[in-house]
Amino acid sequence: MKRVFAVVACLLLASAFAIAQEQENVRIGGKGVLLARGEGEVRIAGTGIVHLKGTGMLVIAGVAENQFRVEGFTLKSRDGDRWVFEGEGRATIRAAKFGMEFDGKVALAAAGKGVATLRGKGVYKVRHRFGKWIRGEWSDDGLRLQYESPPPPRGR
Repeated sequence: MKRVFAVVACLLLASAFAIAQEQENVRIGGKGVLLARGEGEVRIAGTGIVHLKGTGMLVIAGVAENQFRVEGFTLKSRDGDRWVFEGEGRATIRAAKFGMEFDGKVALAAAGKGVATLRGKGVYKVRHRFGKWIRGEWSDDGLRLQYESPPPPRGR
């Protein structure tokens, strides 16, 4: 099962990096990465990119329609810059600032800078800008994680 998670996480992360390179104002430096898999509630507020695959309810907020792509999920409602989807599918969000929530079974990769809250049951890996991976499990008690890419070089 760990091998399956590793392969899925690598594929999700590779897709996230490829999509992020298409948008010039999103900096992805290869550090500041969160990988998570499990069932429950996931909330992320951040900058950069999130790529997820899952079954459940997805809420995307604070972004324009051209800053995310959703496949497979069914749109249930829209109110301004807040979209609610349900079902099974994939989604990618890339923006200078975004919020997202997912409730259900999910595998995701996030890169950039953000704060994630995980509640339910699952596993995660997070790498901060200094390069060290931290692994663990999330539970019904909830877990709050930060991830951050290195700052851009001076003079840019």
